[in-house]
Amino acid sequence: MKNINKKKIIQKLNTDGLVVIPKLFSKQFCKFIVEYLNNKNSKINLPFSKVPWGYGNLINDNNFKKFSNNKLINSICTEFLLNDYEFNHLMVHNKAPWIGAGIEWHQEVFNINSYAPGYKAKDWKNFLQIYVPLEKQDLENGCLKFIPKSHKFGLLKHEDMVGDNFTHKRRVPFDIMKKIYGKNGIVNCILNPGDVIIFNHLIVHGSATNAGPRSRKAIVLQARSKIKEKNMKIFDKETKYRKKFVKNSLTKIISNLRKKNLYSDMKRKKS
Repeated sequence: MKNINKKKIIQKLNTDGLVVIPKLFSKQFCKFIVEYLNNKNSKINLPFSKVPWGYGNLINDNNFKKFSNNKLINSICTEFLLNDYEFNHLMVHNKAPWIGAGIEWHQEVFNINSYAPGYKAKDWKNFLQIYVPLEKQDLENGCLKFIPKSHKFGLLKHEDMVGDNFTHKRRVPFDIMKKIYGKNGIVNCILNPGDVIIFNHLIVHGSATNAGPRSRKAIVLQARSKIKEKNMKIFDKETKYRKKFVKNSLTKIISNLRKKNLYSDMKRKKS
């Protein structure tokens, strides 16, 4: 920890859009958190299963205070955000073995009206995402992926979709992904428990499904400058839109199922 150069971290955040800090939290502490979560009731399960997906906002849970109270994380937030800031939420992403869904390629600002209603996409420099794997992450269990320096492309277009967990999502369209990947490539983040990635809200990131036997839990902690009040009218409008999109999309799917047999091509014709 003594060898960490905070100035270089800030420089790397500005130039690359993200920085990796190895071993900021101990493996023993991460193991404690995993065991705590394994005995905690989930708020929502993965579709068609009893496997936990999410536990809600844990920012006020004392077992997680060590993440938001970390001196290095707070000093980075103080220097990068340049304003009085707060930690808005602390979530756990539980990408379960065998059935854990992938995350679409996106920029965090796509959903700013949900997590910071009243702020605009142009305010992206007033946010930082702190990501802490609680368990080892690699290609087998769906590690985090980035398009390096993609924040320099600015705010990208997005398209609405319904995710594997039947929630509304916004993703970077196919043609744009093809273009930015061709220019910048992909970084697969192979991480150990307790490593930390800090990134801005404009860098493009996502992850694949967990098709392997190992669990992949991770902490997502958001810091933001306190420059605007939450606008609950915007929040209500946004949540209504997102719920309506899912409802309408699923209704169309049901309608198509009633009109035709999607499995008809599987029929064998008599010779």
